Amino acid sequence: MTASTAASTDPDGSISSSHIDFGDGTIVSGPTATHTYQGPAPYTVLATVVDNNGLAAHASSTIHVVALPQPGVTISSPSDGADVPNDIHVLADAVTQQPVSSFSILLDGQLIYRIAATHIDTNLQISPGAHLLQLNATDAAQSTVSSTAKLTVQGTSSAPVAVLGLSALFNAAPDTVLACTAASTGFISSSHIDFGDGTAQNQVAALHTYGDSHPHDVTATITDVFGVTSIATATAQGNGSSFSFAASPANASLHTGDHALIDLNISSMNGQFNNPVSLACASGLPDGAACSFSPPTVTPGKATATSTLTISTQPVSAAQTRPLQKSFRLYAIWFGLPGFVFAALGKQPRRRKFSAFTLLLLFTLALQACGGSSGNGQHPGTQTGVYKIMLTATSGSTQQSLPVTITVQ
Repeated sequence: MTASTAASTDPDGSISSSHIDFGDGTIVSGPTATHTYQGPAPYTVLATVVDNNGLAAHASSTIHVVALPQPGVTISSPSDGADVPNDIHVLADAVTQQPVSSFSILLDGQLIYRIAATHIDTNLQISPGAHLLQLNATDAAQSTVSSTAKLTVQGTSSAPVAVLGLSALFNAAPDTVLACTAASTGFISSSHIDFGDGTAQNQVAALHTYGDSHPHDVTATITDVFGVTSIATATAQGNGSSFSFAASPANASLHTGDHALIDLNISSMNGQFNNPVSLACASGLPDGAACSFSPPTVTPGKATATSTLTISTQPVSAAQTRPLQKSFRLYAIWFGLPGFVFAALGKQPRRRKFSAFTLLLLFTLALQACGGSSGNGQHPGTQTGVYKIMLTATSGSTQQSLPVTITVQ
């Protein structure tokens, strides 16, 4: 404590001397003095000044001296040696010479809680039985203070229940999953995650990137403080084989016998897709229509790959015939031909049967050779209407479907 009488004055003279009584038996001469007290207590400090005529004046002030906090950890809850339920309330404060960098709780020597503060106020689930709770506080100079409490947790222990959660991370590398066992229940001491491809990690939550896009069975094994285990499994589907499939435009109109062009865009959903994608028309093509792709297979990579779909329709076609007036004279000639032949064969009975058959065959062939049909045969072509055609994009075991609509006029 520092005390000073330097502000004292004498209206008709000057201050000639002064002394300060610090209230614990220590008196120091001079206008300013510093004193260290040996213990906490209230003290009355008395200052006395004397002028050049020997007259004195006094002033006093009471101060309350408290002890400086000593470095250490104070555990307010639970108390040492207490019997407590398995859900215990831990309340503690730490004092260090420099700012605290870490305040942690150890249960039977194993770290279970940590915070960067001088105060802990939390609830912990602890298995039944006798335990040693230790709280350590470390400051910026790596100086550590600690305190312990022995306690007995009441109740009986139940078997742990493993819970495994899987999350696909689409903003990470392809086929990256996050596995987590934090939802498991019980007095868990360890967690083991096997990703099903030879990789395993001893963590509550773990990230893993697969080397392929195939499904993998992930197994989580948790163990409680008594050595009892529980297992949970889940299937990681992977996300590397995801790609988008779009058409521009998705609708087109065309006339019978014409064709329509549609652009198809195939893009990766994870930044890069290096597998080939095959395109096909799966269903919905009308009769007499055909589809083709240029190119039929694309590999998007980091960019968007484009293929052009061509849908062609077939026109109505008519069979070419001879005009009836041009073929009439030919019909007359050929119909008259049998009479001449039979007349010539009238004197040769043995050859009549054979010659008649030969004549009939020649007559038939002649009609066909001369275009002797008078009909108008037509091919129906592609019928008008609205058709929904289903397209597919296939890469390995992954297939995307996309409908496009064409209107044939």
